[in-house]
Amino acid sequence: MDFVEVFNGALRFNKYLIILNIMVIIHFCLSYYFLCIKRGFKVDFWHLNIFISFLLPYIIIYPFSASLKNLDTIGNVFLLVRDNVDKAYIITLIGYIFVYLGLYYHDFSYRKTIMYSIVEKTNNITSELIYFSLKNKYFLKILYIVSIFLMTYISLKVISSYGFSFNFRSYVMGDTSLRPLFNFVMVSMVPFVVTFMIIRYLDVKKNNMLLSLLVLIFFLFFSGSRTSIVWPILNALFIYFIAKKLELRLLKLIIFGGFSLLLILYLGDLRAGNYSFLNSISTFSSKILYGNNFSDIRDFAWILTYWDENYINGKSYLAAFFAFVPRSISELREIWSISVYTSNMVGLDPDIHAGLRPGKFGEAFFNFGYIGVAAIGFITGYVLRYTDVKIKTIINRQRDINYTLLYSNTILYTLISMFHITSSFWRFYIIVFILLTGYILFKISTGKLFKNKSFSGL
Repeated sequence: MDFVEVFNGALRFNKYLIILNIMVIIHFCLSYYFLCIKRGFKVDFWHLNIFISFLLPYIIIYPFSASLKNLDTIGNVFLLVRDNVDKAYIITLIGYIFVYLGLYYHDFSYRKTIMYSIVEKTNNITSELIYFSLKNKYFLKILYIVSIFLMTYISLKVISSYGFSFNFRSYVMGDTSLRPLFNFVMVSMVPFVVTFMIIRYLDVKKNNMLLSLLVLIFFLFFSGSRTSIVWPILNALFIYFIAKKLELRLLKLIIFGGFSLLLILYLGDLRAGNYSFLNSISTFSSKILYGNNFSDIRDFAWILTYWDENYINGKSYLAAFFAFVPRSISELREIWSISVYTSNMVGLDPDIHAGLRPGKFGEAFFNFGYIGVAAIGFITGYVLRYTDVKIKTIINRQRDINYTLLYSNTILYTLISMFHITSSFWRFYIIVFILLTGYILFKISTGKLFKNKSFSGL
């Protein structure tokens, strides 16, 4: 589709919300200048996450979310959905505003509140656990061997049962015997192992680690989950970009971002059986604006269209806490898991559909209304800003870059972000499992607790 055609008829929107949208973008640019550039960084943890997780999929995409061109993606149901796009956007924007309120509260009350004390102590625990786990010479080796063994087993099982595909996920969604293991390994555990290995490679620069990493990524290409491939790599590279401070060239970062987007889209084509890279390039803009890659506002509006306006009062979060229990034996998860809840609401089959994405604040809204949106936004903003300041402090105090230490201080935010959409909440337990495993291995190898005052005091 020609670029001009992509925009033709796209801008069906509320003009007052567009003005507000422009104000949000200007605010982001001012924030980037004063909190990042003026502090000696080209990019930082706050603005990378805000742009990738909030600004791009919600603020920038909003004007295109109500376009009739979305009919090509989800069909005639969009004629009903488009009337709720503005409501979905407003709810999301409220959450986004409270994210920034969390930042301002952190900066104006720095180290003076109970909230800061709780976040600081929690971060010290999670960061030390992962830091000393990654430093342990046995930890990554064990995780790697287990990952290779389980992925090989899953791959052979899927190929022998269903045939070869770049989308194993489409087969295992309906296979209740294989789906839990697939989700545990290829969607949850291995992506974390990939991030760990990239971080350690940045510190130790061992070629055998890089080769091992490529083997893991090769297996993930067949998973059918683009998030499992792209996000682990980006999470590690974010740390690399931030640590480079003013050495980083923004043009290279923009080129890298464009290439990453193209890779995400091409992986989606592979999953659908379309192998032409040129076709992916030619439809690049239409997939971004009207496809299923950044469709959170549209999908949120889709759910709102069929919503009965009864809040579920935390039931999806309760179901998420039992994520380790198969849905087939849990009535709570069979009804109230957010993926099942959203699929049933719009008439999709939850056994073969992963559910619609209601965005960062949709699940909080369906549970607790606007209060839930404000709460999750504020907490997210506070912890994100705390992490941002912590990373900058470490970089400015240390002469040599310690990528493992920097990454370790992002784990708390990773845990908090899993409450945005709990459909993959099993990752929360994966992190807890990995942290405990690392702790046990450290105890075995050293025979002592790893409380380190100099680490906690950074």
